[in-house]
Amino acid sequence: MNGEEFGFSAGAKWKNRRRIITPAFHDKELLNNFMDIYNEQSTILIQRLDKIQQEKEVNLYPYIAACALDIICGELIDIFERSRKEIII
Repeated sequence: MNGEEFGFSAGAKWKNRRRIITPAFHDKELLNNFMDIYNEQSTILIQRLDKIQQEKEVNLYPYIAACALDIICGELIDIFERSRKEIII
């Protein structure tokens, strides 16, 4: 397995893939839709980080990964709830 399976490539392939995905990162309305969940989950992350003992070295990866997963899952659940309401109505 090489890096290309994960989206890592160079030259023309990289340029083509970047051109395809770039618009997803420039849609302000899309990003605005996530602000509530970002704010909620970042507050939870800060609360979790505040509980860490400051005297010792801590691996922050599990905290950041959990926050990212909570943001993604939270938004997916919201999407499912909205679509279910639209179907019922």
